[in-house]
Amino acid sequence: MEDQQKHAKKKNHFFEIYISKVLKQVSPHNGITSNAKQQLNSFLCILLKEISLMVSELKKISKKKTISLKEIKNALNIILFGELLSCCTREGDKACDAYSNESKGSRHSRANIIFSPSLVDKFLRNNSKFCITRLSPVYLASVLEFITFEILDISVKNSKERKHNRITVRDMELSIRNDIELDTLFKKYNISFLGGGVVPFIHNSFKANTNSLALKNINNQQKNSDSLILAKSPFKTC
Repeated sequence: MEDQQKHAKKKNHFFEIYISKVLKQVSPHNGITSNAKQQLNSFLCILLKEISLMVSELKKISKKKTISLKEIKNALNIILFGELLSCCTREGDKACDAYSNESKGSRHSRANIIFSPSLVDKFLRNNSKFCITRLSPVYLASVLEFITFEILDISVKNSKERKHNRITVRDMELSIRNDIELDTLFKKYNISFLGGGVVPFIHNSFKANTNSLALKNINNQQKNSDSLILAKSPFKTC
């Protein structure tokens, strides 16, 4: 029974080991809290599930029995947009080219990526007996790795500004909410980091009539709450 629980616990970690490895590429001297790593892992799982569902729908529409690179790219074109999509496409193509030019080694080493295509393959199959082309999971694994790299990169910058050595959930939340494309992606699937708080916002007209202690208390509440103390809407006309 204990072995089964340990196995289930490890199974839920999925991308955590890869997140740590990507962080070493981003900033070798920075770490990440276990909570932040777990929540980033959960986001990647949710995103991968959404992509897999979209791929399955596109496969049904095309009436194909095989998930090809075309379905993966079309699904990403629906889910992602802008510069984020362009960069993901570039990284995916680069990984596929590297994989095709190398004949020895594991799939991730041949593609020169950290994320495991085998793990992505399991998500794509979704307990179904779909046929999947060799390049499809390689391409998608590189896309997930790039998105992880981007989130960690902007989070490291935020943690340094706050003089932290380790990335926290708060660092990730603030970084993502200040990035238009990532923020849109998170809002599209109603995703937020638990305990990440909100982007600080106190309107100037409110500041003028509030003492410093009250402002400090509001700032502290915003760090630990998933919503603003006061809505922005009443101040929009000010």
